[in-house]
Order: sequence, then C-alpha cells, then structure tokens
Amino acid sequence: MRVHEIIIDGFKSYSSRTTIKGWDSQFNCITGLNGSGKSNILDSICFVLGISSLTTVRAQSLQDLIYKQGHGGVTRASVTVVFDNSDPATCPPGMENDRQISVTRQIVLGGGSKYLINGKRATQEDVQRMFRSVQLNVNNPNFLVMQGQITKVLNMRPQDILSMIGEAAGTRQFENEVSKAQRELRKKQEKLEEIQQSIASDIDPRLEKYRNDRRKLADYRSTLARIELLERAVIAHDYVQYDEARNSVANDLQVRQEHLQSFTDTCTSLSQELERLKEELATAKEQQTIEDSRKKDIAPREKKLTELSNNLVRMKASLEMQKTNLEEEINSRDTYNSKISVTKPQFAEISKEFEMKKHKHEQLAQKLQRLTSTCAEQEDLIQSLQLGVSAKGAQNSGLQASLTDARTKATEAISNLDAVNVAISNLNSRISALQPKAARAKKTMSTEVLELDNLKAQRDHILEELKKLNYDPDEASSRKSRKAELQSIIHRLVSESERLKRRASGFDFSYKDPMPNFNRKKVKGMIGNLFTLLEDRSDAATALETCAGGRLFNVVTDDQETAKLLIEKGQLRRRFTFVPLTKINPYVIPRDKVERAKAIAPGKVELALDLIKFDASNKAALEFVFGSTLICSDPEIAKKVTFDPSIKCRSVTLDGDVYEPTGTLSGGSKSSTGGLLTHIQALNKVCNELNEAELEMKALNTIFEEQKSILEHANQLQQELELKEHEVSLRESALQKNSAASVILELENAEKEKEAKERELEDAMIQKDESEAAVKQIEDDMEQLKSNKSGKLQSMLERLENFKAEKLSVTEEIERGNKEFEALERENHQLSADIEELEQKLSESNATILQLREEISKSESDILESEEEKKHLETELNEMKAELNASNEMLLRLTKLEKEKVSALKAHELERKKVSNEVDEQRGKLEEYEHKIENIENEYEWVTQDKDMLGIEGSKYDFSQVDIGSARKEWKELKHKAGSLKGQVNEEVQSLISMWESRHRELKSRLKRVEKDQQKILRTIEEIESHKKEALENTWHRINDSFGPIFNDLLPGSHAELRPMEGKSLMDGLEVKVRLGEIWKESLTELSGGQRSLIALSLILAMLRFRPAPLYILDEIDAALDLSHTQNIGRMIKTHFKESQFIVVSLKEGFFSNANRIFRTKLVDGKSTVESSGQN
Repeated sequence: MRVHEIIIDGFKSYSSRTTIKGWDSQFNCITGLNGSGKSNILDSICFVLGISSLTTVRAQSLQDLIYKQGHGGVTRASVTVVFDNSDPATCPPGMENDRQISVTRQIVLGGGSKYLINGKRATQEDVQRMFRSVQLNVNNPNFLVMQGQITKVLNMRPQDILSMIGEAAGTRQFENEVSKAQRELRKKQEKLEEIQQSIASDIDPRLEKYRNDRRKLADYRSTLARIELLERAVIAHDYVQYDEARNSVANDLQVRQEHLQSFTDTCTSLSQELERLKEELATAKEQQTIEDSRKKDIAPREKKLTELSNNLVRMKASLEMQKTNLEEEINSRDTYNSKISVTKPQFAEISKEFEMKKHKHEQLAQKLQRLTSTCAEQEDLIQSLQLGVSAKGAQNSGLQASLTDARTKATEAISNLDAVNVAISNLNSRISALQPKAARAKKTMSTEVLELDNLKAQRDHILEELKKLNYDPDEASSRKSRKAELQSIIHRLVSESERLKRRASGFDFSYKDPMPNFNRKKVKGMIGNLFTLLEDRSDAATALETCAGGRLFNVVTDDQETAKLLIEKGQLRRRFTFVPLTKINPYVIPRDKVERAKAIAPGKVELALDLIKFDASNKAALEFVFGSTLICSDPEIAKKVTFDPSIKCRSVTLDGDVYEPTGTLSGGSKSSTGGLLTHIQALNKVCNELNEAELEMKALNTIFEEQKSILEHANQLQQELELKEHEVSLRESALQKNSAASVILELENAEKEKEAKERELEDAMIQKDESEAAVKQIEDDMEQLKSNKSGKLQSMLERLENFKAEKLSVTEEIERGNKEFEALERENHQLSADIEELEQKLSESNATILQLREEISKSESDILESEEEKKHLETELNEMKAELNASNEMLLRLTKLEKEKVSALKAHELERKKVSNEVDEQRGKLEEYEHKIENIENEYEWVTQDKDMLGIEGSKYDFSQVDIGSARKEWKELKHKAGSLKGQVNEEVQSLISMWESRHRELKSRLKRVEKDQQKILRTIEEIESHKKEALENTWHRINDSFGPIFNDLLPGSHAELRPMEGKSLMDGLEVKVRLGEIWKESLTELSGGQRSLIALSLILAMLRFRPAPLYILDEIDAALDLSHTQNIGRMIKTHFKESQFIVVSLKEGFFSNANRIFRTKLVDGKSTVESSGQN
C-alpha cells in the first residue's frame, strides 16, 4: 500500500479543503518554514491510521485537532487518505480486488470520531486491524519516527535499548505468556497455602480429639466387660422372646435401609458430578467470552458468502439446465437420426408391400366379379333346364343363351387383351424414345451423381471408422447424463451436509498431528459419529440421545497415551473428554435380565445397545454408553421394568423420560436440542452418500480420462458424419429439382406404367383363357344333356355349389385383404409424414446444439472463478463459525446439564428424606421389639454367635438354671452405671477417625499434585524465557548486521555496533559502541552532537530494515546534522529502501534534494497551503 492522495479539511492549520496529490511511490519530502504546517501533514496521516495516543500528534484532546480548536468558524475536521492497492504483496486480506483504498476519519466539535473505508462506516478497530495486517500498527509504530525521537534514542539506557530491540523482535508475546504463567503460579501457591492451612487448622486438631475419644471408648468397653456374664443371661432371655417378632419385620426393614443407602450414594455421586460440571462451565464461559469478541468479523463474510452462494447456485442451475438441454438435444438428434435410418427402410418396405397388396386386391375383386357372374349364369342355366324359363324371364334360352354369353365374354377378353398389347407397344415406343434422353441426362448429371456417390462413400467410411472405435453413442450419452446427474447430486449433498453441520454443531472434532507420522487410526472419533440407528428404529433417537447425554461428545482413542498426546500437542480448539478403550470397563445388563424385561412387555422393551449398529473395534466404547440402559415405549412400561425386583435397571422412554431404580424420574418435556442425534445420523448418512457419489464421479472421470482420445476422435467423427449426412441430403434435394432429373423421372414412371400394363396383360390373358374354357365347358354340357340330362343337371348343381363356395372364400379373403390394405395405406402415409417431420427436427437440433455448446463453455468459466472465491471464503468462515458454534454449544449443554443435575440432586434428596421418614415410621410401629433387639445386636456380638444355643436345655444359656429376676435386677443396676459412662464416650469415633484420616490423605495427595503443577509452570516459564532470549539474540544480530554498514555509509571510515555491557549478558542490556577510523570510543560522550545523531539515526534505520513496512514517516530526523550528512541520509533512503514509501519532513535542502517529490508548505493568513514539485 502506498499513499496516493491526501485530502485535509479543517484539520489543525488546514482550515479549508486541501488536496495533496502526486505522491511518489518511494521518496517524498515536505519542507517549509516553521509553523507552516509541515508536521501537520504527518499528523493527519497518523490521525487516519487510528492513533490512540494524541500526544504523538501533539494534542491533548480531539478538539485540538480542529482548526483553531473550533473558534475559527470550523466545527469539524476531516482527513481522507487514498492508498494505492495495486501491489498484491502489500494488499490487506479481503481487499485484493480494490485497486485503491480510501480511508476517512472525521471528528466534530464536542462529538466523537467516525471512520469510513471506501465510503462505508467502520470502527477504529476495523481500521487498525486493516493497517496492522500490512505492518502499519500506529500504536506500536516502528514505521513512525517523530520529532525528538532521535534525542530519546541517544539518552537510552542499555536496558531501554534492549527493550527497543525486544519491541522489534516481538517479544511482547513471550512476556504476556510469562505473565500468564506467573499468575497461574500464584494461584497454585494460594491453593497450596490453603491446603496447608486446612491440614494445620482443621484436620490435625480433629484427629487428635477423635483419638482421645477412642481411648475413652476403650475404657468404657472395659467396664462393660465386667457385667458381661449377667448381661448374657438377661439379654439371651430377652433375645429369645423378641427374636420371633424381629424376624417378622427384619426383611422389610432391610429393604428400606438398602433403598435409603442407594439414595445416599446417588446424592454423593450427583454432588461430585455437579462440582466437575461447574469447573467445566467456568472454562466454557471464559472461552465464550473470547469467541464473542470475534462475532463481528463473521457478518460481512456471511453476507458476501450468501451473495456468492446465491449467484453460484443460479449459475450452476443455469449450467445444469444448459447441459441437460444439450444432452437432451444430442439425444434428440441421435434419436432423430436413428428414427430416420429405421423409418426410411420401413417406408420402402411398406410401399412395396402396399403395391403388392393393391395388385392382389384388384385381382381378387376381378375374380369375385367373374365368380359372381358365373354363379348367376349357372343358376339361370339350371333354372332354365329344370323349368324351361330362365331367371331373366326368357324361355328356352338354356345352354344356348349361356353359350352365346360365354362367347361374347371371350370376344371381349380378346379385345381387352389386344388393347393392353397396344398400350404396352405404345409404352415401349415411348420408353425407347426416352431412353436416349435419359442417357444424355445421366451423362449431364454424372458429375453431380459422382459427387453424391463420393459423399455417400465418405459417409460410409466414417461409419466404418466409428465401428472400429467400438464407440457406442448410447453408452457415451448415458455416461454423460450420469455425470451431470452426479454433479447435481454432489452439489445437493454438499449443501445438505453444510446445513446439517450447522445444526449438529459441536461435532467438529479436529486436531493437529501431535507428532510426525502420527497414526490417525488411533483416534476413533466422537461417540456420536461411531454408530448408526437401525433403519426401522428412528423413533428411538430421542431416547438414545437422552441415554448418552454428554457422552455423545466424548472422543474415543485406542489408549490413554493417545489421549494424552492429543491434549498436550493436538492444538485442540476447545476442551474434550477422552475415552481410552484400554481404560474403560463397561457394564452391560445381563442378557437374562433383558429377556425378563422383554417378557413384561413383549415388543416394547429393548436394550439400548441393540438399537444401534457399530464397528466391532468400538464395541467397548458403545457398551460404556448404551450397555446399562433399557429403552421402553411408554412411561407405564418403564415403571414396571425399572422397579421390578428381578430387574432394577435404568430405563428411558421414547420421549426421553428417565426412570432410575432408586426411584427418581427425569423428564416432563421433550429435548430442546431439536433431535441432535437425528441430525448426526442424517449427517453421517449424507456424508456416506457424498463419499459414494464422489467415488462414482471419480471412477467416471477416470473412464473419461482413459477414453479421452477415443471420445475426442469419436466426437470428431460424429460431427463429420452429421456434416456428411447433411451434405448428402442437400445434394439429393438439388438433384431432384434439376430438369435433367425430370427426364429420368419420366422414364422411371413410364417403366412403372409398363409394369402395371404387363400385370393387366396377365389378367387379360387369364380372363381370355377362362372365357374360352367356359365356352368349351358349355359346349360339352350341351353334348352331355342330349345323352344324360338328369346326370348332367346333378353335375351342374355340384359345380354351382363349388362356385358358390369359391365365391364365399374369395369374398372372405377380400374382406381380410381390405383391412390389411387400409392399414398399410394409413401406415404408408404416416411414415412419409414422420420422415419429413424428423428431417426438419434434425436440422433444428443441429443448430441448437451449436448454440448450447457456446453457452456452456462460457458458464463453466464463470462458475470456476466464483467457486474458487467461494471456497476460499467458506474455509475462512467455517473455521470462525466452528470455533464459535462449538463454544456456544458446549456452554448451552453444560448449563443445561448443570440444571438437570441440580434438579436431580434436589429430587434425590427429597426422596431420601421421604424414605428416611418411612423407615422411622416403621421403626415407630415396632418400637418396643426393634429397640430392644437393636440394642442387643449392636451391644452384644455374642448373641449372634451363640444364637443357636439360646434357651437350649443343658447349654450355658439354660434359663432353668438361672434366676432371671435376680439377674435382671443386678443387670439393671450395672446398666444404669454403664449409662452414666456412655454419655462420656462417642460410639461413632472410629468411623469419624477413618473419614478424617481419608480426608487427610486426600489433601496430602492434592498438596503433591499442586507442588508438581508448580514445578511444571516454572519449567514452562524457563522455556518461554529461553525462546524470548533466542528471539532477542536473533534480532540483535540482524540489526547489528545493518547498524554498522548504515553508520559507515553515513560516516565513511567508521563502524558502530550494539554490545552487551562489559561483564554482562545480553539480557542485562545493550550499549552502543563506536569506532572512528581504527579507534573504538569508550563512550558516546566522546562524539560530537552530529555524530551522536548519526548513531541514533543509523540505529533507527537498521531497525526499519529489520521489519520493513510499506510506509515510513520521518519528522525532521536530520535536525542535528550538517549538509553532507543529510545528503548521505537522503541518498541512503533513496537507494536502500526502494520497496517502501517514505514521507519525510525536513528543512535542509541537502536532504530533500534527493526526494523524488517535494511538497512545500506556506502559511497564508493563518492557513496552511501546499505546493508540489517533481525531482529526478
């Protein structure tokens, strides 16, 4: 970035709008009289860069920056700096497409400050962030050397010089890390002191007290031993009496006590889990605070991504439509070609068959007519022979009349035959006359015909080439269609997976390899991604999600070492809980219990583990999560299963209500997570489908790549074939319109007409033969009638029946032929129309395909550019969102889980008190028996040991040998005495001692852990200090490498360098050592003022070269130098800093004469003006 233009309005001494143009990309100098506004130009640049400290621009408040502090009629100040952004190497991120960047800052008298970037509102942080990205951090300005800074460098102590080197080296990060570690160390020390104080002031005094109580208890028990003999007699007697009553209620009481103990254990467990959750919640809130500060960076990117995505979707949809249209059009064209190639032979075949059927139909019609006439004549003849009167009313006509008719028909047949012969003779004459003309016409058209034949031969050759390539157009078209379909599917699946990832946020476990060649198979992934629901049990998603709870987010590893590596070196973005497969010992409900549960409600109870599918290698992790819970269809079944004495297992309903065997119930409303498990399963399914589609697409691309040359050759041949077929069609059409072709066509028509007449000749000859045969038959009949009339009549009747049968057969055949003839006629007309329509569509299709290919090429180019931009933006945005969503999701889940645990703890406490009251009530009912039996069993162990001998005759507990009354009296007296002693001892002292000794051991263990953490933090601080020292040494050497040569350039024959103080290390500070000629100076005080200024200036320039910025601002750095030195500095800037733009204020001509551009300021009527001039 380079300054291209500055517009100052109302800023300091520039009362009116002043535009300063023509800035050189390397060396610019501002000069003018004191007070004319030179430095105010530099202040205006710092003002736009977002400077926080106003003292740098010589102001106490923003009002000081307005012309005459607002008293000169100007109430606002505005500065706009236009930067040249054409160099990609110095572009701010996200602004690579902006050739120029305009940054404006405005202040109003009594108001605040406003920033604009390219005319759009921005915050000061936005402006500072943009400039920091190009090494222009105005609040830590290594690129800014203002008035007086040279003097400050001269007066720096060694430690100050080291600090300046550290600023250049960027050691502030190390110092921040050390401060953070020291704060953590102080916390650990406070924790250590707290534990030590707890042991000294609480644990140890309690233990001493309880040990004294234990000694008193021993004395008390010694006293009780004296009355044991009497007690045994009385207690044994009472025990026998009350034993039966105790046994009747013992079982019930035991069950209630176990129930109470279960609640107590559950409350303890919940309290521990709640403490752990509070720690995790505190950590999550800290992470949330950090992530919230980054939200404002997401909105602009999301807006731009949405615009890109929408445009890309529209472009892809348009491209897919174009490709689909192209595929459809190609398919249509191939279909048209295929149909034409099939339809034309069919048309020729149908036409030929149509002519044959037509001729046959005409022959059958003539035959039917002859049969009809013959039958009529025979009937008339028979009637005349039988009755003497014919059917026509004539008398005595008989055979003679039939003979006359037959002879007439024979004469007509001969006449018709002669006419056909004459017609054929005429046609032969006509054909003979046309044949020479046709020959001449063919000779005239020989070139066109030859060209047409050549075109057809070329077309046939191309077809043969296609066959040799084994190119199947249908298969190629099918593959292209499948590829387009897969592209659409992949696009849809990618969009769907992104949507599901946003819904299932928090399942984005990612890490860096903690070591080289790390085997990622050791990390199985989050539990929520390690299984899938059975296809027919999607209704159990809510139940399984409730069953797993926060464990869905646990990460499974093969062992503890892998988990440790990921935590320490995996660069995890947030906290995770790891489940090493080698460390977990999962509990799975025994199969017999599961079967008993299923028997209670067949088909409505399942083990949670049985509702999912998973890889066998992850079995232990899934058993750990789902092995101890039953899934029930409704609450009633869950109650029966959970509280059944033979089952006693945790159950979850399909709606997510949880029933514990301890009696607690969690539920009442459905989960607010929106079916997280369903989203996870859907995401896994979509990802699997996406992988399959991508694999298929990869396989198709491989086929296309392997057959690329064949496809290209085939496509080329296909295009050539289409071109040749089009040329053949045009040539055939042209030949048909030629006059010579009409002569050939006339000859062909005459030949066809001759063929028709020859068929008529055949029919006429058949008719002549039949007529002559009829005449002969009648003459024979007349001869036979004379000799045998009755026999002849019978023969004629049989012949008539044969004629009628033949007539009927011919009639039926004609009817059948009529249907076939009509169908063939319709089919012939339809095929002709189809061929004409297909040829028209083929021509239109070829034109459409050419246009679509051009449009697709342009669309693909546009989409490629947009996808690259979208991919870059999506990657950046997804990383930011993933971190933010993961933090939000974790905080919400931990908060919800904390509330659930608190609610569960309260419910368990309430249930525990309820059961405790029930136990007390039961004891109240049995107070007399229970009180005495409990005292006996608790105080006298021998009762249980000798239980079988109590009251047995002959044993030591034979009550018949003891006066129980006297023994009881004496025992009561001793008991009263023991009672007075009992108040002085603590019966539970032993359990208290055990509890507090356990607490003492626990605190000692925590004490060791804290001390170990302290040592670890101290080692971390040492490592950070080592890195800091290494960075300082590197920076020191690199700056020294430039410091000496720069000083030598400014003061030839001299040398300067930074050294640690004598006898000290680098970390104690650095001092400047100077050599003039061959003499090293002991102190800078031995140098002149100008030499000292050159030293300071050389050090500053060396630091500028160490970390170059695109822009440097120097304000009168040559104030203490003479002319020759200022010239040297000017030349150095011009020759050694060509990659950066310098804006320098100087009053010395020797300096600014080296500048490429000079700006001169003047003060006119109290207002600054600027004039510019160019230099070589």
